[in-house]
Amino acid sequence: EACQARVNTTNNLGWTKPLAKGKVTSYFANRVSPITGKAEFHSGTDIGGNAEGTSVYAIASGIVGKIVRKASCGGNQVYVWHTINGKRYTTCYMHLLTINVSLGTKVTVNTVVGTVGGGKGTRGWETCSTGAHLHLGLGTGWYGQTYTSYSTWRSNLLSAKDVMKLPNSWSSRY
Repeated sequence: EACQARVNTTNNLGWTKPLAKGKVTSYFANRVSPITGKAEFHSGTDIGGNAEGTSVYAIASGIVGKIVRKASCGGNQVYVWHTINGKRYTTCYMHLLTINVSLGTKVTVNTVVGTVGGGKGTRGWETCSTGAHLHLGLGTGWYGQTYTSYSTWRSNLLSAKDVMKLPNSWSSRY
């Protein structure tokens, strides 16, 4: 419960964009996989238009609740717990070249959680990316505390376009 008190961001102003500029290249929706060519459900929003190594920011204040390193699909991943207007959310940042935070780190919208990967820099371990981009996931509950299974995480996901009002492209985080 001490963790909950630390994460309760009652002064959280809401969502900001994770990159200084970007273009949505794949939405949270059914799609044809660029890897397999088969129909699949895409569990997040892919944002392109940035080189590997570009800073990725937390989209709201919170605390780092989970870190995954060098997964064969998703690469380096950071999961951040947020409380916005009394509701719990987890955001995830996938295909990262680097992870710049640690488990338990308090973050703000100015915190660089990692850097864009998914291209040449991550090909040694990651097989589910076709080029440099950020995969942004957004779900209800705190993944790693409210629930722990990946399938439950997927069943709690939401569309960043709908929740954050994320535009198709932008050139400023605010």
